[in-house]
Amino acid sequence: MTLSLPRTRLLTVAAALGYTAFTFGALTAPVEARDAAYYKVQLAEPTAQEKVIVRGTAFVCRDDKCIAAKGRSRAEVMCGRLRKEVGPIVSFSADGTAFTAEQIAACNAD
Repeated sequence: MTLSLPRTRLLTVAAALGYTAFTFGALTAPVEARDAAYYKVQLAEPTAQEKVIVRGTAFVCRDDKCIAAKGRSRAEVMCGRLRKEVGPIVSFSADGTAFTAEQIAACNAD
């Protein structure tokens, strides 16, 4: 019975270290490497804000790029609200579809 105790502890420690390494890597991946993003945004200027909440959706920003998972609002609304938080937007795409020049102008005008 004493032989299984160290093995159990070893497995527990190994599992904890593995989980920590996995989640740390997922949380520190570069903005460009996160392909699961629904919204991808290019800002006119870099922002100092690393996380911006827009209508309940968290945008993660680094330098002049921001990404986010799909939110509940229309893409045009998300674009306008994000612009109010981080400044002018150069490009905005939702689910792989890029906004037109007219949509970007409307986003920056709100």
